[in-house]
Amino acid sequence: MKVKIDSRIFAIFFFILIETMYGFELTFIRIPNYIYTVLLYASVFCFLCAISMTKWTVSEATRAICMLVIALAVYISSKESLYFLLMFAGIIMHCINYKDALITIFITRLFILFWIILLSLFNVIPINEMSVSKGVSGFAVGYGLGFIHPNDLAQAIFILCIIYLCIRRNKIDIKDKILFFLVTVINYSITKSRTIFIISIFILFILIINNFNLGNKMLIYSAISIYIVAVLISLVIPYLYNESTGILRNIAFIANGILSGRFSNASMLFQNFPVTLFGKIVNTDILQSIYGYDVIDNGYVFLLFNYGIIGSLTILILYFYVIKKLIKRKEIVYLIMVLAFLLLGTMENVIRSVAVNFTMIFWYEFIRDSKNNIGL
Repeated sequence: MKVKIDSRIFAIFFFILIETMYGFELTFIRIPNYIYTVLLYASVFCFLCAISMTKWTVSEATRAICMLVIALAVYISSKESLYFLLMFAGIIMHCINYKDALITIFITRLFILFWIILLSLFNVIPINEMSVSKGVSGFAVGYGLGFIHPNDLAQAIFILCIIYLCIRRNKIDIKDKILFFLVTVINYSITKSRTIFIISIFILFILIINNFNLGNKMLIYSAISIYIVAVLISLVIPYLYNESTGILRNIAFIANGILSGRFSNASMLFQNFPVTLFGKIVNTDILQSIYGYDVIDNGYVFLLFNYGIIGSLTILILYFYVIKKLIKRKEIVYLIMVLAFLLLGTMENVIRSVAVNFTMIFWYEFIRDSKNNIGL
């Protein structure tokens, strides 16, 4: 009996491979370089097989090629393959629907998370109890359970939850909302991540008011504004933290204190690294040697320095396009989760990270104006 292998199978394996490559990135488990290299080449092979087995229109192919050309420029400048993989993930959605991709990502991440937590509970890797600074609120004790920082565990659980909600999509009911709330409470009790807790409550609130027509309209009309404000705050305040004086500087300092020093940390990049067209690898060891701290909890600022003006602007435009298309199609659940992730990017370095980001699959909206990729 002949077994037919189509582009969808290669797309599924592509997502399994890249999730495995980066699934341990924020943990105490280190994948050997040779295994990472094998997974990288295998994922590229799956990508090439998938797209070569699928029909493309001239318009679709042109847009995909534009994305790849920018990715190549970023790679030449920064010597980093991650940007390529992000673009691959958006382009390969030509071969698979959203639901199948989301289910693949969800199962792979859940499996990896299960083993990380299990290994930490059996003391194979550190359980990682930490006293975490909460800015003006003082300190709180959180647990990483195998992750380098409690916030990393919080992000992993949170992202699994919103992927689950995306899979449920138009079938989300009261049981799903209660489950989401319970997991949110448990997540906060373990990690003490205020950011994840606040954004989770925001999602729950939007899901509840979405049952009413007014709430639905409010989200649709405000979605693009929320995105633009999030980007501007993330980029402008860290810059003002260094350059402004008087009232503006005071506002930046107050906001920085409330958000546990996130803006001052991001401002370190503006002080020590140049902004390039296509990006450079940000050597955080330099920040560690100068400030004794090297964590940049701002996805948009890190995006700017790592991928440059053109590389980061491309990603921002892709997300703008995604939001517009999801609004047009009234894909409210997808829209809520994408917005929630982009809000998380204002306070955590998640947008450039395949270990956290799953919303790059929606970049496919830029390539084709069709409902064929929306899994039901």
